[in-house]
Amino acid sequence: MKRYLIFVFPLFLYSCNWFKPVPPQDDLTQLPPETQEGKDTFGCLVNGQVWRNQGEEVWGPRDLQGGYHQGAFSISADKIIEPLSEGIAIHISKHFHGVGLYQLSANFNTNGTQYALYSHSDACEYITDSLNIGILEITRFDSISPYIVSGRFHFTVSTPGCDTVRITEGRFDHKYAN
Repeated sequence: MKRYLIFVFPLFLYSCNWFKPVPPQDDLTQLPPETQEGKDTFGCLVNGQVWRNQGEEVWGPRDLQGGYHQGAFSISADKIIEPLSEGIAIHISKHFHGVGLYQLSANFNTNGTQYALYSHSDACEYITDSLNIGILEITRFDSISPYIVSGRFHFTVSTPGCDTVRITEGRFDHKYAN
């Protein structure tokens, strides 16, 4: 019996997770790499500081939502570190045609809207407009499975009584539900 244990015990130890390498944690102090694989990443620089979606939200940690439906595209991310919360959203309500460049200016008219929004828990909300224009570049868009959308963005916005906010080096890679 002891001989049997001498052979079985090392196999038992090897099968445990004790000896398996631990994958590295996602470093939220750096921008995510630009990928096009549906890795559910979102990040940018907000006034030169790294901004990543993180924290607890209704839908779980590091909340990221996006989708495409009947010519409209949107993606939004939240950063919640109590007591502060921030959010970034990009929306194109009509004329979304996949890979390409889109001007984000929030001109609300019958041709649809294309805007970016930044919100902060200090009661300041910022939205692109005719004076504060942003750019969205879609680098990958799958309208069929595996439903991946990836891209880059940047915009500068200001609101009376609040600071000007510069969003630069924005990137996302999201596998959305259709």
